[in-house]
Amino acid sequence: MPTSKLHGEDISQRSPKTLLIVDNDLLQVKELREFVTAIGLECVDAFNGFEALAKIRQYPIGIVLMDIRIPGMDGIETLNHIKRKHPNLPVILMSSYHEKIIEANQGKLDAFAIIEKPIPLRSLGRYLREKLNANS
Repeated sequence: MPTSKLHGEDISQRSPKTLLIVDNDLLQVKELREFVTAIGLECVDAFNGFEALAKIRQYPIGIVLMDIRIPGMDGIETLNHIKRKHPNLPVILMSSYHEKIIEANQGKLDAFAIIEKPIPLRSLGRYLREKLNANS
């Protein structure tokens, strides 16, 4: 049986129901993980950009939810790395710094959405359902 390849990546192994949360705030990660699993998604987490890239190689990630301000490689730089290797992988950026959200919006980034922290879970649920429905 042939596999689907995109830019050398076996996309048949990607699952739109696996979310990668990238944030160095452990409490935020715990809250998001609980919410995401409650709406029926699988969840993997990373605490910096380098770990996020490793998790994307290791797990069948379908959606990324990533803070802009993370240690080491920030969220915007990590987004650029993700999009070079996985152009169809949707990324939702988040930040508690309003100026970072404005900068990200002005940068015309290839992000599915940019949301402000604290994250309104109802909005996050809407974003995730919208993306999952688009991938179904």
